[in-house]
Amino acid sequence: MGRYILVHDIGTTGDKAVIFDVDRYDIVASTLVEYPTYYPYPLWAEQKPDDWWSAFVESTKRLLKIVDPRDVEAISFSGQMMACLPVDRKGNALRNAIIWMDQRSVNEVEFIRTIFTDYEFYNATGNRLSPTYPIAKILWLKRNEPNIYNTTYLFLQPKDYIIAKLTETFQTDFSDASLTAMLNISKRTWALDILSEVGIDTDKLPVIKPSTTVVGEMNSDIAHSLGFPHRPSIVIGCGDGVCTAVGAAATDVYDSYIYLGASAWLSIISNNPLLDKSMRLLIWFT
Repeated sequence: MGRYILVHDIGTTGDKAVIFDVDRYDIVASTLVEYPTYYPYPLWAEQKPDDWWSAFVESTKRLLKIVDPRDVEAISFSGQMMACLPVDRKGNALRNAIIWMDQRSVNEVEFIRTIFTDYEFYNATGNRLSPTYPIAKILWLKRNEPNIYNTTYLFLQPKDYIIAKLTETFQTDFSDASLTAMLNISKRTWALDILSEVGIDTDKLPVIKPSTTVVGEMNSDIAHSLGFPHRPSIVIGCGDGVCTAVGAAATDVYDSYIYLGASAWLSIISNNPLLDKSMRLLIWFT
């Protein structure tokens, strides 16, 4: 008998899931369920939220064959960041997710540049103007798929979509919010002035909570279908970049690490946002 946490990384190539023993501080078991990325046009990259969910279900069932489901106390998440997924009030996806590597929103970036200089935008959000970020993706959706935009209740990140299905609650964490290019890094709130200027409705963005927040318990029907005799607590977790820092034990100020994966970066831990005039540094919050 042990005490376990089940952790899912809703990544770019698949759902990487592990069972973590909180007493032994060790990984007990892990699995990977892959899913495809779709490239319908040049510069486009999309994934199907149903694929994320199917991978979550399959990986969970695999791992619950290895440990006693009764000993899993909580489930938490990591995930790819900078996606654009519109959902309705019930949490149903309204289209495929536009994922981080998608670059279709070049014209939207140029439109934002008519309102803010590159450095004004960077100084406010900690992010450069780029089609990679959700602010440009959402604006593309408003311009090119207005029916979808108008029907959208909230725009979610991959891990937040799974959590919404599990708990029927909607939120994101500060790490994912900080890489949307829609967060005011001075106030740690949505950048209402920028969103108003570019024409994105702030009420379509979820409430922001700390990564350690227990957002609720798993829906009882879903828990039963997965093999749980109880309703595990659901912890929001954070985006993969910030989770990587924890995994690399980079938790103190001035600790640093290098990540090599579907993308790559070098990070350093700081108490305050570090900005530079050349806009080389990007800001992630925890």
